[in-house]
Amino acid sequence: MNLLKLVTVSVAVLLSAAVMAGVPLAVPSASAVPVPIVKCQSLEPQTNSSSAPSVLSGCNRPGLTGGSGIWTTTLTWSTGKETNFSATGTVFVPGRCQDSQFEYDFRGIITTVSGRYTKRFLGDTATFDVCLVPMPTGSNPDAVLLVGLVPGAFFTITRSS
Repeated sequence: MNLLKLVTVSVAVLLSAAVMAGVPLAVPSASAVPVPIVKCQSLEPQTNSSSAPSVLSGCNRPGLTGGSGIWTTTLTWSTGKETNFSATGTVFVPGRCQDSQFEYDFRGIITTVSGRYTKRFLGDTATFDVCLVPMPTGSNPDAVLLVGLVPGAFFTITRSS
């Protein structure tokens, strides 16, 4: 057997063994999309008011989130732990939302936390894309109502790089 065939067969055997053992073959690059440490499926308003709290649900990390949370100015998880973040956003019109709604993409840095084992999240990034709609005529012209997450989007917290 010539050397090229021997090397090719050896590499194929090693790759097969690695895949069977569950070893990841790809090495993440610096530009790889970060894996969320917290991921929530839904963000919806409690009532039809711009000042009402919103409910996060379908969240992983039950030790931190308890599976859900209430967000006003502070995000209070079902476990009683709290997360605060400074958020900035970008408006997209039209965006991925329906009809008269507009898309607002938030990105924030976790600035304060409370509760056991939460300090490790300081400085991490919170992101979420939501659909908003202007308040009905006659109310505060700057007020908007949260409709929910953009279809297919999640509320996430990822490690800052």
